[in-house]
Amino acid sequence: MSDEELHRKTEWMKHNIEPETCRQYMLETASARYTFIRGKDEDGEKRSVNSILEQYPRLLDHGNVSFCNDPLMIEDVRTTKSY
Repeated sequence: MSDEELHRKTEWMKHNIEPETCRQYMLETASARYTFIRGKDEDGEKRSVNSILEQYPRLLDHGNVSFCNDPLMIEDVRTTKSY
């Protein structure tokens, strides 16, 4: 996925809540989200929960936490680079 497409999808999720599209975009942005969450902020510190939720506000929507933490999905994200 290009940086432009990733940006478009994350911005869409910040302003929309349509469940099917959000779920699809959550799946498609999983690899980038995984990297973002485990990355460092501009000060070299671990990212805060607030900064993570600012970037990915749909993360805590009903069903997304369990969906995003599914061991099979995480393994798939680790082995498949989608961006």
